Amino acid sequence: RGRVGRERHQAYAYLLIPGEEVLSETARKRLLAIEELSDLGAGFKLAARDMEIRGAGNILGDAQSGHISAVGFDLYCKLMEETVKELKGEPPEESIEPSMRLSMKGYIPKEYISDLNQRLDIYKRIDMLERVEDVGRLKDELLDRYGSMPEPVDVLLSTVELKILSKNLKIEKVDMSGDIITLTFNKGTPISAERIMEFVKKDKRGIRFLSEDTIQLSISNGNWRKRYADIKNNLQVLFTAC
Repeated sequence: RGRVGRERHQAYAYLLIPGEEVLSETARKRLLAIEELSDLGAGFKLAARDMEIRGAGNILGDAQSGHISAVGFDLYCKLMEETVKELKGEPPEESIEPSMRLSMKGYIPKEYISDLNQRLDIYKRIDMLERVEDVGRLKDELLDRYGSMPEPVDVLLSTVELKILSKNLKIEKVDMSGDIITLTFNKGTPISAERIMEFVKKDKRGIRFLSEDTIQLSISNGNWRKRYADIKNNLQVLFTAC
């Protein structure tokens, strides 16, 4: 992990046991799992295998143990959290997945992360990010593990930042066309119409209402980084108005 065994430097770990005769059946299964899942990017599979070996407890009934690998650990925990809230009678929170139509497409090139399992793991982690600060931490991790990020990865993470801010504001759609950005709000947005009106009046770049839930504004007519930064700044200003 970290600076041990990264990039071109191979690292090895030797695990010593007192003897097979003293191992329990559970210990044997765990060692076998480590032996089978030794390839790069197998950490999640190993964690899931361990969960199945020892069981995940009886949180919502005995049928749940062993099903974690079917959906993934993070999604499994999220589903559990939602189910517990439902059982407590708490109202479900409406989930908004903003549609992002931007000028650039982000992805992880195989030249940057060659191992497919590792790429899929990073995609899965990106999909579960819920805070802008978490995106920054993931950027630092990628820089440390794989080196300087190519532009498509930078675009991907910048898009995720915009999506997180949009989701917090319950914006259903972010549509970029040249130097014009259109924001469509869900009716459950935490920003009142009065706050949006104040934002429109203070801004000098020609924000206008297209409908009661859609506004349009001008952004920097520079490269994609400048335009994304301008969108992010506007979303952050709106967020502070909540």
